[in-house]
Amino acid sequence: MDNTFPAACRLRNERDIKAVLARRDIFRGRRLIFYRGPMPTAAGSGTGEEMKTEHRFCLAVSRKCGTAVRRNRIRRLLREIIRTNRGRIPTGYDYIIRIVDAALTDTKIKQDAFIADFNRYFGWD
Repeated sequence: MDNTFPAACRLRNERDIKAVLARRDIFRGRRLIFYRGPMPTAAGSGTGEEMKTEHRFCLAVSRKCGTAVRRNRIRRLLREIIRTNRGRIPTGYDYIIRIVDAALTDTKIKQDAFIADFNRYFGWD
C-alpha cells in the first residue's frame, strides 16, 4: 500500500469545501471536528478530469491555534494519521477536519489525542 499523502488527496477547491460544509454531516470529538460530504463525480467536479483518489481531506487549522510553527505541526500530525490509516477510512467522501477550541489550551500537542478522535469517528479499535 502506498503511504504517501499526495496533492490529489487534498481538498482545496472552494466550491467543494462549501459543498461539504453545506451537507452538515458533522461529528464533534474532544479535539477535532469532522465534516463529511460525498465526493463529486468527475462530471460534477468542475475540473473536467476524473477523480484520482478515493477520498480527499481539508485540514483547517486557524490562527487561533498559535504560531505558524504550531499550526504546521498540527497539520503534520493530522496528515500522518490520515496517511498511515488511509486504507481504513471509508471511501467516496470528502472530509474537512477542524481543531476544537478546547484543543487550543494544550501546550503540547500529542498525536495520541488526535488519534482518539479518529478512533471514535471512524470506529477504529
